[in-house]
Amino acid sequence: MIYKNEILDLKTDITEKIGQKIIGFKNVTEHAGATTLIYLLKLHLEKSYKVKAVEIDKNDFIYFNDESLESISSLGFNDFLSQNSDYDVILVDLNEGNVLEYCHDIVYLIEPGLIKLNKLIRQDNAIFEKLSDKKIVLNRSVLSEKDVMDFEKESGSKVFFNMPCLDDKLDDQKIINIFLTNLGFSRVEENSSNGIFSIFK
Repeated sequence: MIYKNEILDLKTDITEKIGQKIIGFKNVTEHAGATTLIYLLKLHLEKSYKVKAVEIDKNDFIYFNDESLESISSLGFNDFLSQNSDYDVILVDLNEGNVLEYCHDIVYLIEPGLIKLNKLIRQDNAIFEKLSDKKIVLNRSVLSEKDVMDFEKESGSKVFFNMPCLDDKLDDQKIINIFLTNLGFSRVEENSSNGIFSIFK
């Protein structure tokens, strides 16, 4: 019989053995943009790192026409890590998958529109207490610096990054490089280049 502690030890052994940085992304407000953000982060990171992007228990990656993107069941995540042990970075669209324990870092995405926020709070009025020590990113945000400060004051939370609406046809955007640098990826600025890619492949 395998006990829970032994399973957790196995997860730790795998991630330590692989030596990867596994970063999970979770939408807090509905449709906060995790899938597209992960795709753009992968495009920027792979200029300097060996990167894999995977989504859990969904199949939205197919719309990017990129065969390197993977969609798997949460039950297969352990095997997925073992099979991709040579990657420096794995970006995970968590959805509702139960794989948070594997991640070295988790980014919680909030789209800070009035309707989205009001709906979120009605669903869980303690949500920002639960996120008090988490890495919150405002995604698809039109908030100014002052707006972000007001958001932090009213919600009692700390914003890690304020990400504006992005052009998903550009594979080099300075704001993404800044975000990745803040996440600890120091090589992204060294290898930035200009370019526009087509989604029609």
